[in-house]
This record gives sequence, C-alpha cells and structure tokens, in this order.
Amino acid sequence: MEEKRPASETSRGGCKSTRHVPFAVSLLAGMLAGALGVAASYPLDSIKTKLQVMALKKRASNFELVVHIIRLDGLCALYAGVSSTMIGQAFVKGLVFVVYEYVMLALGQLMGTSAPTFGQRLLAAAVAGAVASFLVTPIERIKVVMQADGANEFVSPLACLRQVIAQDGCQGLMCRGLTATLAREVPAYTFYLVSYDMALGVLLRQGGGFEAFSPLIGGAVAGIASWLPVYPIDVVKTHLQVEVGKHESGNETMLSVALQLWQERGCAGFWDGLTYKLARAVVNHAVAFSARDYVLTAFMRYACK
Repeated sequence: MEEKRPASETSRGGCKSTRHVPFAVSLLAGMLAGALGVAASYPLDSIKTKLQVMALKKRASNFELVVHIIRLDGLCALYAGVSSTMIGQAFVKGLVFVVYEYVMLALGQLMGTSAPTFGQRLLAAAVAGAVASFLVTPIERIKVVMQADGANEFVSPLACLRQVIAQDGCQGLMCRGLTATLAREVPAYTFYLVSYDMALGVLLRQGGGFEAFSPLIGGAVAGIASWLPVYPIDVVKTHLQVEVGKHESGNETMLSVALQLWQERGCAGFWDGLTYKLARAVVNHAVAFSARDYVLTAFMRYACK
C-alpha cells in the first residue's frame, strides 16, 4: 500500500478535504522546487563562492571583487555548473521533503498525535538534513570547484567530475567536506523547515491577502533563517572542497581551515559573501516553496473533484 503524507494543514485551492498527498507527489513537488530555486538564484551563489575563495588572495572590498570577477570571467562564468546543480538540488530537495514528511508521519503514529508537535518537527527536520548531507556533499564538491575556477576551466560538469575522481578518487568526491556538510545541513534544515512552517502558520492566520503570497514570504524567511546561523561553517566547507588534488587529511581539516581563515582574515573571514548568500537564499527559497506549493495545490484541486 502506498505511503501517505499527513493531511494538509491548510486549505489548498479552496478544498477543505482531509485527503492525503501521496509521497510521490511530495517528491515531484520537492524536485521541481529544488531545480527552479537554483535556476533563479545561481549567479548570486556563484558570486558568493568566488568571494569566499578570493577573499584570502585579494585585499579588496566585496564590490571590487565582484567587478573583478565579472571582468575576468564574464557573466557566463556565473552559471558555471548550473545544470548539474539544478539536477542535484532537484534530488536533494525531493529527498528532504519526503524524509521530513515521512519522519513526521512515523513520529505521529508512534506517539499517537494527530498533528505534528514542535518537537516532532525539529527531529524530522534534523533527520532530513542528515540524510541529505550524503547527497549534497558530492554535488556541492563539483559545484564549488566549477564556480571557483570559472566557465573556461571545465567544458562541462562531467569533465569536472572526471578530474575530481582522477585526482582525489571516489572517496574525495563523496567524503571530502562531509563532516562540514553534516555540521551545516543538520541545523540549517532544522531552521529551514521549522521556520517555514511557523512563518506559514502566522501568515495564514493573518489573512487579509497574505495567504496568496504566504509560500513566497515564508520561503524567503526560511532561506534567511537557515543560512545565518551556519554561514561560517559554509565558508569553511567551501575552502575544504574547492581544491582538487589535496586530500582532507593531516592539516586539511575543518579546524585547520578555520584557523587559517582566522589568521588571514579574522572574524570577517567567516562572513565573506554573506550579503550575496542571503540575497540568493531569499530568491532561491521563495521560488522553491512557491513552486512546491503550486504543485501541491494543483494536486489537491484535482483530488477534490
């Protein structure tokens, strides 16, 4: 028998049915959300990555570095690796939402609750972040290498993948930066999913026209809430993953990279590119949650006929 999501907590498309959304629909909605969010915000993410990498090499303001990046690599370089990242994030977001829903459903059945409690949401979101980390690590390894090196270094994401495997092996692809990714994704997705649910609840209770824009606004809030607490970890992860041919052993650890950043840049080094990351997060997740809500709404309208 097909597993089912908990009934929607809100009325979708004017339908107040207690029908459940199948996990297959949740997976499709999450995959579309992940791909479209990346497509809408990728240039800002590329600028963020380049700023993090170049900050240790050039003493200049963020604005001067952005101008230098565009002059050196051109606008097309800001889309380096976008295709593989769209595909990768489609699977990541699909996985995250399905795991989140499944764990909440399982916890509700185990504890005999009709609606998810705050604690169940926290635990489900943390589990979703942990599971996603094992898929995120290799995807972001390729993305970070391509973004840092620009559009001319690799002819395609596949060429980048081949070089990373040739020089670092499969373990270097799958595991390099995994600890940092886990340290980032678990709290990030906890803030991300729970803050969205909370923001959505507040907006829906407000009424007055907010309901139509609640996924857009809630997604923007979730994007900011998920990145602010973990951004220094993301900076460390970027420096760990960006070099090809070096192994995460010996001195190449989270602690050694963090100490190097502190020595070279001080506290500011852990916040390089934050403005662009937050701008990217607002665009990405506002688009992502709006796309997901559109799919779920369309399904509920169909199911209520």
